[in-house]
Amino acid sequence: SVEQFDSYGDSWNGGSLDITDANGNSVFSTTGPANGVKAPAGLTESMTLDNNATYYYTVTPGQYPSEVTWSIKDAASATLVSWANGDSVTGSFTLGTPPVYPGMSGLVLHHLLVMWVRHTEEQQ
Repeated sequence: SVEQFDSYGDSWNGGSLDITDANGNSVFSTTGPANGVKAPAGLTESMTLDNNATYYYTVTPGQYPSEVTWSIKDAASATLVSWANGDSVTGSFTLGTPPVYPGMSGLVLHHLLVMWVRHTEEQQ
């Protein structure tokens, strides 16, 4: 998911976030929350991405980039990428699949996924 905020509540004023796959195909694009939606309220949008794939993002700041924050989170709500109060930026993130072993309980799998995501974040 992509969590998007504007501290003043007047939209991203021409700013945008674009995400593409490895082939350059657009998989997500947003211009942020609507005018009148002020942090801590925001806009959360879901997106479906493939595991074991790398995605690329481009941030185009609007007129008041100091008002804008966003984060990309995985299915376990772990933050993969976040951005706040800055200039234009490009970057990438990779979704992966943690190992799964027969007989593991759901709780063990959840903890394994959280640890795997944290390890992946530390490697970036």
